[in-house]
Amino acid sequence: MAEDPRLALLEYCRETGTTYGTEDFSVFLYSYVKMSKPERVVELGTGVGTCALMIAQALKENGKGSLFSVDDGSHWGNLQHHPVIERLRGGTPVEAQLFFARLAKQLEVDAFVQFARHRVPPLPSFELPLDILFSDFDHSPDGILTLLRHYLPQMAPVSSIFIDSASTHLPSCLLLEALCREFNQGTMPASMLVGTKADRAEKLRHFIAGHQFQLIHMVENKDREQNSTAWIKIQPRDFVPHPLVKMH
Repeated sequence: MAEDPRLALLEYCRETGTTYGTEDFSVFLYSYVKMSKPERVVELGTGVGTCALMIAQALKENGKGSLFSVDDGSHWGNLQHHPVIERLRGGTPVEAQLFFARLAKQLEVDAFVQFARHRVPPLPSFELPLDILFSDFDHSPDGILTLLRHYLPQMAPVSSIFIDSASTHLPSCLLLEALCREFNQGTMPASMLVGTKADRAEKLRHFIAGHQFQLIHMVENKDREQNSTAWIKIQPRDFVPHPLVKMH
């Protein structure tokens, strides 16, 4: 790897990112984090770590914020044999989270990212509001309903949810379009409340009633399965964009 940590990071992402189609999207996330300056970012599904490491680099440059990246390690048996990963681990077997923690330290972004092994379900919960949630483990309609049911009440007033591959999986794409239409009318389908306790259901209703949802389909012009991300931008109901900044 290159001696300059930033060049080494770009090199790693370029060489390993094609595994899950994140070689370019990780650069987008870096740029978005630089612009939006989030405090708390959560990634569900570490993969080969490209997005996590690029987000951590942006947080480092911002001088604030933290990323919590979780993965159950179920794909690590194959991923660790990627030529780049195998070279970096020196042929010695190592758990995924330890490998990424060591790589983050080598790239000098370890102060801004934490890697944890966690089997989903259940989805992890967080006490403080999330500014960015990137879900890269299940883009099925049922998975999306479960994800939004669980995390919408935990999102910050101005926040973003990214769901990998959902925009080019037709059932999920149509579901997201329908959901965001209902959300923007202050309502939600009954299926959003399946298995939800009364207090959490009330938090979900309150959040949806007070926010606007913009769905953006980010589709790459690449002929492969993993070539899109659905982006849900969330902000308070208002006639001006948020966060509130100097207008002109």
